[in-house]
Amino acid sequence: MRDDDDHHDYDENEEEEQVESALAVGITNKQTYPDASRALEAEKKNGLDLFALIHMFKLDFYGGVRLINTARRLADEGLNATQIFQRLETDLSWQNDAAALTPIIEDDALIEFLDEIIHEDESDSPDVELQARLDSITQDVAQGSQAVRSALQQDESSTYSELERIAALVPQLLTDDDLIAEKESDSRSMASLKRDIIDARSQLLIIARRAQALLPSSSSSNMMKK
Repeated sequence: MRDDDDHHDYDENEEEEQVESALAVGITNKQTYPDASRALEAEKKNGLDLFALIHMFKLDFYGGVRLINTARRLADEGLNATQIFQRLETDLSWQNDAAALTPIIEDDALIEFLDEIIHEDESDSPDVELQARLDSITQDVAQGSQAVRSALQQDESSTYSELERIAALVPQLLTDDDLIAEKESDSRSMASLKRDIIDARSQLLIIARRAQALLPSSSSSNMMKK
């Protein structure tokens, strides 16, 4: 019985070690994530887009190792995500730094994930239609925000035409975007574009509703009927 118990304990310890080794440690927050992809996505949201830097500089595996280790070193020095990104983007000395090949973290899951990022299918490029949709929504967000600000400040030079245009988008924004549903792909770039479009639509909906509220009641009623 003792041998069986010892074997059972060994299996449990081995499983725990495998789980721990699979966890990815974040760069700027030192949090652990179930996998490297989620850790890198979290860093991207904070302002440290390692995906972008890897593709921007067309890094090979060793270039990626230098990138991750340098990012971890800068984080240890107290720089935040945005500062690290700016440093890596402008000060390229890390690309030839032999010391940056030495891992900061043993068995770094982010480094183990590099091959998947670097050898990504070349066809995994941003979808033209989705990118155009995102650009259009982003422009509406900027123009709508300006129109709302001008109306709130009672800027005499502003007109209601832009408010009316933005407010008229509300019904459309309350329905799903058919283009997002049509585009089916597991590629990282398309998934990222879809998320960005959904976020931008949510932001635009808030602005469009503000525009509705600032319009005369008769205009707002007409917008709701359309």
